[in-house]
Amino acid sequence: MKLCVDDEWDLPARYRGSDWIYCRDIHTALSLLRANAGCVTHLSLDNDLGNTEYGHDGQDLVKKLCEYYYADGCDCWPTECITIQSRNPVARKNMTADISNPRLCPRPWMLTPELI
Repeated sequence: MKLCVDDEWDLPARYRGSDWIYCRDIHTALSLLRANAGCVTHLSLDNDLGNTEYGHDGQDLVKKLCEYYYADGCDCWPTECITIQSRNPVARKNMTADISNPRLCPRPWMLTPELI
């Protein structure tokens, strides 16, 4: 399973194929990642998800995955690839730092640094 988290792009045009699941918010994404731990192979992640009323963005999703792994021992990270598609430079830097930290992410090598 491949998961794309973005609130505004025309997602099917970005990632073609029936194996992509699209989420508009981190709550849905986290639910899918937890319920399908070990089965999500790819995660494409935007930071600015539009609804900032609750303060949940791509950085929050990464921090939650780090918390699940480091504090709870639950590996909900994708198994093959993470792409950060955000054009927010501060958010990209913060997400990259967390994903690249082997204490917080079991597979830091899976980060693909390019923008899509």
